[in-house]
Amino acid sequence: MANSVIQFRRFGSPSKVLLALLALWLSPTLISSVHAQSKAPDGALQQKLEGLRRQALNAWMHNDVPTLKNIMATDFQLIGSFGVTSRDGWLAVLPQCSLSAYSIGQEQLKSLTPDSAMLILKVDYSSVCPGTPNPAKSIITDTFVRRDGKWWIVNTVFSSLNTHG
Repeated sequence: MANSVIQFRRFGSPSKVLLALLALWLSPTLISSVHAQSKAPDGALQQKLEGLRRQALNAWMHNDVPTLKNIMATDFQLIGSFGVTSRDGWLAVLPQCSLSAYSIGQEQLKSLTPDSAMLILKVDYSSVCPGTPNPAKSIITDTFVRRDGKWWIVNTVFSSLNTHG
């Protein structure tokens, strides 16, 4: 009996031990719940968000600021080798940028919650942004949120796949 009391004191009060055991018992259920939320979304959602990404690329190609404002949330951030840029910062630089062509390869959508998702795309493109050629091969990761029933891109990360040297 003395040994069991010593064990409880090592781990804290008996109520803390019971809470830890309860957490261990519930963890498979919680993990399943998180996994269920991040499973592949339905095809309609994937088509919708892929369509928004294509609209954004086409708008970039044609310097179509109104379309980009309708796709990118006001708190949008663009992240890449150039650093972090806000939506207004990106739209201010857009007239100095040219996107002459792009093709989308692999696409993968991860539904995070009913109102958020990540779209990961492999993209080959040809662009020049303020006078500097940008990588021809990138992974673009878009984070989408649904606000008041409308999907918005809130974050885009460009990651170069080009090898140097």
